[in-house]
Amino acid sequence: MRVSTGTANYRVTQFDTYAIRMENSATSIIDEPHTKSLTELINSSKILDQAELQWRISLVIMIPILAIIGLSLSQVNPRQGRFFKMFPAILLMIFYIAMLIWGRTSIEKGRIPTQFGLWWIHGVFTIIAAALFMQYNQIFTRRRKISAAPLNKS
Repeated sequence: MRVSTGTANYRVTQFDTYAIRMENSATSIIDEPHTKSLTELINSSKILDQAELQWRISLVIMIPILAIIGLSLSQVNPRQGRFFKMFPAILLMIFYIAMLIWGRTSIEKGRIPTQFGLWWIHGVFTIIAAALFMQYNQIFTRRRKISAAPLNKS
């Protein structure tokens, strides 16, 4: 039977119930590190669980370090342009994340001990952030200028 558009030539079909029969399969326990809670990861001694725990903590630690790097590189001279230091900041951020991913993979494969973990990467980038902050932040140069200026007594 062919139905043409705009005509009343159609059939209505109704069902009491509509169901699909599914096979009963054995349930499997999901025991992957990214599905575990924080307390389970802390109490676990498995290498994969320790790598996941350090990864979760690293994402929180990374935020203030990148904020300091971004703040330090955001101050430019008027003749440099607004986006002069954006490229180095983006490169530092990508390198930081790439180092963390590499570190996590190395921990999972057993190349880096879990005690050493990802903390050394945060240490390196904290030192970079502190150096950039000291170099580019104008607060310290203003304090030096104010303290070096002679006091005018009126």
